[in-house]
Amino acid sequence: MIVLLGGAVYGVAASALWIVAGNTSLLPEGRDTPRNALLVAVLAAVALLLSSILLAIRIEIAVRIFREGIERHTRRRILFSNIEFRIFLPWADITSVDAEINADLGRHPLIGLRTTGPIPEGQRTPHDSDDRIAVLAHALAAEPNTLVRLLQDMKEDPEKRPDVERPDSADLLRPPPLRERFRTARRRKASR
Repeated sequence: MIVLLGGAVYGVAASALWIVAGNTSLLPEGRDTPRNALLVAVLAAVALLLSSILLAIRIEIAVRIFREGIERHTRRRILFSNIEFRIFLPWADITSVDAEINADLGRHPLIGLRTTGPIPEGQRTPHDSDDRIAVLAHALAAEPNTLVRLLQDMKEDPEKRPDVERPDSADLLRPPPLRERFRTARRRKASR
């Protein structure tokens, strides 16, 4: 979007400079032809239109972890429509937490939360299924592997759930240091 806006500003400046002052220093190639000025103006208008369309599309995803369960809130703003999906899953309704790769999303990672019962149609996003909530990990601020591990720990061990209510609960989403991750990976590789 920034590149499109930059190109639009350049195109408007080059065309305006040629029209107002007859200066051709910003025009490409022929420099003295009105065709190049018109071409740059048209490309600037197209770039401005594309950047405004991209600016009008917003997808916001928020995942909140509570002692009682997980809440996912998704808001999609596309031009003038605003669609919201909000769902709360108690820990007892979650059967598994899985890391997945979704080929439909350009191989972006997602976290699949399998449930015991069907999910109501009005609370589903296009990535959800009958018994699975998809959390698009690439759209969140947290490191995906750390978030998956935290959700799996909370699911498996109910005694860890009150940790999300502590003042320093943000540390639960901080990934371990890189050396520690390398050691863990070597240990897993050696145990295979």
